[in-house]
Amino acid sequence: MPMKVVVTLCVSALACYGTVASAATTLNFESLAGTSYVNGSPVPSASRLSDQLVSIHGVRFTSSGGFASVVDLGVGHAVSGSVGLAGSSADGNVSYGSSDPIEISFWNPANTSQRFQTDSVSLRGDLWGSGQTISLKAFDRFGNFLAEVSAVDSGGTLLSISAVGIHSVIFSGVADPVSGGVGIDDLSFGALTIPAPSMLVPIIGSLIWTSRRRRSIR
Repeated sequence: MPMKVVVTLCVSALACYGTVASAATTLNFESLAGTSYVNGSPVPSASRLSDQLVSIHGVRFTSSGGFASVVDLGVGHAVSGSVGLAGSSADGNVSYGSSDPIEISFWNPANTSQRFQTDSVSLRGDLWGSGQTISLKAFDRFGNFLAEVSAVDSGGTLLSISAVGIHSVIFSGVADPVSGGVGIDDLSFGALTIPAPSMLVPIIGSLIWTSRRRRSIR
């Protein structure tokens, strides 16, 4: 009887894989307080975006300074509205450089320490158009590389990745932010789902082997 209960629990957990925890989402950041878009400007506390949206949308942001910078790009420069995101340098300033990328990761809104995943992520660069190369890389919940896309920033450039099991993406800006940085806007990601519990299959296999061994001993 104990064996039956344990196996039932494992099967139930396996059935949870793929359960939708959050619908597809697009964020344009217009409700956030933007600061100066100028590269190297200090970022006030109100414009430091890290985990404020985790319990709402299941998404967390970070960069070299520990947060993404919410910047006021201005109407006609942001893809939608006037607000976008930049990275942050280690000393807490706005940074568009590839050395200060923006990392975006996905979490359980109800338990913000539990990693979630999606199968698609996209974002757009601002409308300025730097003429430099920007990129987006995707990783699974173990930090394994999944996919990468890059493009020359011509203004409003779309970077989009589709892959199974995306837990985080890293947006890398330009090599020379002084001559033309790139902020991001209109982040979209597919429904967030519960990752597969990777240890269940070995556990079930072990339980089956143990059950058979007990029968053979009898």
